[in-house]
Amino acid sequence: MVMERGYGEYAVTGTRLGILLDHLTAVDKKYSGAFDRKQFTDVIGASPTSNGPAEKLKDMVEFGLLLKDTWGYVITDIGKAAIHGEGVEKNATIEKIIRTIPLWNQLLNAIGNNPDRKVFLQAFERIVHLNEPISKRNLDRLWHAYLEDISCITKTPPYSRGSALLGRQKNLKVSSKLKIKKSLEKNVLQSKIPNDRSQTVSTPQSRPRSVGRTPFTKITLDVGGIKFEVKDASSIMVARFLLNALEDKLPRGDDYG
Repeated sequence: MVMERGYGEYAVTGTRLGILLDHLTAVDKKYSGAFDRKQFTDVIGASPTSNGPAEKLKDMVEFGLLLKDTWGYVITDIGKAAIHGEGVEKNATIEKIIRTIPLWNQLLNAIGNNPDRKVFLQAFERIVHLNEPISKRNLDRLWHAYLEDISCITKTPPYSRGSALLGRQKNLKVSSKLKIKKSLEKNVLQSKIPNDRSQTVSTPQSRPRSVGRTPFTKITLDVGGIKFEVKDASSIMVARFLLNALEDKLPRGDDYG
């Protein structure tokens, strides 16, 4: 499942702005402001048969970064200002780009850069008139998409480094497998059993004193090379969001045989 694009009378892009700006920077360096779909696909390293490049080009046009010509695409003046500008002027340019998306413009007017989920949802309900309710998961995706896009206002390039953890989208470039490892903070003894297979045996000192209760252990999530430690209640909430965000990227249980 991917993030919904339509919300009542409003629509948002499927690809986050930071990713689009990084792609635009890369293709501009090679083709100096004008290129076709094949050249764009080659630069971003996508498959020629993938729909991803076409969707990203469409989103770039929606943001006003590109103009579609009969033969290909041309970077607009505001697109050039976004990738070549610096400091306060660059920040103002990116905010102007974000405001080309009507829903983002309305939310910026209402709540600015406020990242609070409750404030976001209250403003969303005031602005958008829905015929049908939206699931909590889709609302969370929209909230994180908004946060990720407005964060580009004050970021410095590259914008999308690590941004796959925020907002679910079709073209997330993350590892297809989530590697979870436990780092046990107690003494562990490695011993051999007769068939030469290694078996982990806890020493008496490392065993929990209370029967039937295992002490909490620190858990490290390795997501696409980004490590995150789960060690308390607040970090568990973040971990839960990461796992939910990567749910459709994980292999099913029967994929392991």
